[in-house]
Amino acid sequence: MNLQKISHSPTSPKHLYQNYTIDVLVKDEKTQTVFTPPWYKDLEKLIRETILTPREINESQLDTREDVEEIED
Repeated sequence: MNLQKISHSPTSPKHLYQNYTIDVLVKDEKTQTVFTPPWYKDLEKLIRETILTPREINESQLDTREDVEEIED
């Protein structure tokens, strides 16, 4: 998805809201997710149809944790 097209925190413009509902699936009635802009299932289509602005990576925001093994009950 194009980051410039989603909601940002009003008090911190560089903070993107994280919880979005893209689509709702209903068992036995609706089984395929429908993606509508600014969400795209196809990366190439996203790139073709939106104007992307490159950004510098803030490495302090990268998650570098190792995968944690599941703990069995």
